[in-house]
Amino acid sequence: MPAGAEYSVRRFVTDSLPEGQRLAAWREEFGRAIVRTEIEPLSDEVIEAEATLGEFLEFRWLSFRGSPMHFHRTRSMAASGDDYIGLIINRDIGSALSHRNRDLTLNYGDACAVLTFEPGMIASRGHLNLLIPRARLASRLKTVTDLTASRIGADTDALHLLIGYLNALPAGLTTHSARLQRAVVDHIYDLTALAICPGRPADENSLSATAAARLELALAYLDTHFDFPGLTISTVAGDQNISPRYLQRLIETTGSTFSERLSELRLQRALTLLTDARHRRRRIAEVALRSGFSDVSYFNRIFRRRFGETPRSVRGRLTGVVRD
Repeated sequence: MPAGAEYSVRRFVTDSLPEGQRLAAWREEFGRAIVRTEIEPLSDEVIEAEATLGEFLEFRWLSFRGSPMHFHRTRSMAASGDDYIGLIINRDIGSALSHRNRDLTLNYGDACAVLTFEPGMIASRGHLNLLIPRARLASRLKTVTDLTASRIGADTDALHLLIGYLNALPAGLTTHSARLQRAVVDHIYDLTALAICPGRPADENSLSATAAARLELALAYLDTHFDFPGLTISTVAGDQNISPRYLQRLIETTGSTFSERLSELRLQRALTLLTDARHRRRRIAEVALRSGFSDVSYFNRIFRRRFGETPRSVRGRLTGVVRD
């Protein structure tokens, strides 16, 4: 993909089709034509399926959720496939997987690395499959082929970081920097290698990928919980199982401190509440509390320092009455 391009994404949803046509379309147009897999339903219920296929540089992914189904890549289908390694992350309970003469049961959140050029099977209601060129992983894990067809527990730290990093990425990543695109994809590859082989010696690239993933997870946690008045850097660091000092150093790489980022999130929430007509009856003290400030005097002081006027005067512009 050229620099500046967004994620290339395609979606397939059976809900838009008549019930009598869903299975045939799902099998032919999605299963055989797109992902080269035979699909059989595992129940008599009406077929419901939603799949998303994405691509960024040479990295691909596929997510599926729907009715319970049996996905089988036959030997002939596998023979015509690309030289990729897939990391299947299960999104169902007790899913059966067979690959390279091994039979596994994956619980929710478990994962397994597979070879796309060899036959295999999974039966589930949902899973995420990351597709990485084998050469990219082989440069990080010399024995990556031997490590396929083994269960990776959902509690594996690197797998947790990988999923968090993927979730933290925007739905449409647009950048004109080829270097940034390469960094994002390489972080995914480094974390995938660590998930497949948690005991591999850490190199500079894997450490960089781990730090980037931990930072994204911490910032995502902060974006979600900033309005909790008692939130501290220790709280966020504890959620990520890292030290507050290490988290502070990670956040400082973004150009701000933890306190600065937290205050800005809270001030922007307060500004939104003050300028939204739906909240004009809320007292200033309530706005402060809902934004994460427990001290109204402190809130008034830093709000004025940030925006050049008091919360009351900002609200006054909305109601036409200014009382300072």
